Amino acid sequence: MALARLDDDSINELSRFFAYPASVADNDTMYLREAMKQPDKDKFLEAMVKEIDDHMNRGHWRITTRNEMRQHGYHHKPIMSVWSFKRKRDPFGEITKYKARLCCHGGQTIKGVHYDETFSPVVSWSTVRLMLTLSKVYGWHARQIDFVLAFPQADVKTNIYMHVPEKFKVKHHKLRLNKFAPHPSKQEHIVKLIKNVYGLADASKTWHDHIKSGLLKFGFEQSKVDPCLFIKGDVLFILYVDDAVCLRTPDKSNADQLIADLNKKGYILTDEGPLSAYLGIQVERLPGNKISMKQPACIERIIQQYNLKDQRMHDTPADTILHRDANGEERKTADFHYRSVIGQLNYLAATTRPEIQFAVHQCARFSENPKMIHEKAVKRIV
Repeated sequence: MALARLDDDSINELSRFFAYPASVADNDTMYLREAMKQPDKDKFLEAMVKEIDDHMNRGHWRITTRNEMRQHGYHHKPIMSVWSFKRKRDPFGEITKYKARLCCHGGQTIKGVHYDETFSPVVSWSTVRLMLTLSKVYGWHARQIDFVLAFPQADVKTNIYMHVPEKFKVKHHKLRLNKFAPHPSKQEHIVKLIKNVYGLADASKTWHDHIKSGLLKFGFEQSKVDPCLFIKGDVLFILYVDDAVCLRTPDKSNADQLIADLNKKGYILTDEGPLSAYLGIQVERLPGNKISMKQPACIERIIQQYNLKDQRMHDTPADTILHRDANGEERKTADFHYRSVIGQLNYLAATTRPEIQFAVHQCARFSENPKMIHEKAVKRIV
């Protein structure tokens, strides 16, 4: 069925095949046009300059021209670049950093020309919870490592040309911020990628292959159960894209040696010290071989987004077994996006709140045509 022919009834009929999006109304993530309308846009402009300087100083690309590109026998159009911005916050919601990230427009890359395979694994939360539990039981130390501009630390595998970033123009063989610069497609200068820039279709796989190769050379073995868990003697290395956790015995020399080895091999990283927050999750070690994992900011966003702060408190996430209730009371408003809330609660249940899994699963069964009783059940969980 062509998309142009889809009417409301057709969309409703197809909706039972849709997944549950876990999106949250995130006012901290945006693209260039929106960022330039923000009251703190100067912070984003500073972040853009820093991002470009980092790329140029580390040799991630080479400035060239369209004519030179054609002379080298490359007859495809250069790929557009895209700016992505984010206000980074700690688990308590305080702004810690303004981040600007320059990406390639991956949708313009061509399979067989720019890339082949794209799949890249990430560590499962079951592995993270198990490793942190074992670290507490056996007295291991957990140390957090962040790879700085991780993807561009790997080389690209094919010839890729990209337009100069928007709001920038080449001056004296360098990219300079210019608020009045012509659109990138109108500029003669382009860049030839040397490193694996964010946004490429296979960028994540290229980075994973790069860091995996380095760890194997250092004597680590890749777990057969989780491809993002690496083991060497009494050192465990957990990798979630560019955020890593190094678990070690009380003797910290082995972890120090690993970090030194990574630095020597050209990996650019930051040793962020003892693990306190990982991927937006607050990690706290408690007395008596206990460990606490919380997501207060994520829960607060759900409450604020759907205006649930006045809901009654309950002792249990579920009251009774839910049924289809085909002839039950219809929901009164479309503002409560049932499937989106289910997606967000599924994420919480899989990471830090396993006690709500049964209740969330019950509510998820009725996502095709939820009634008022099902909406109330979801609100009870929150």
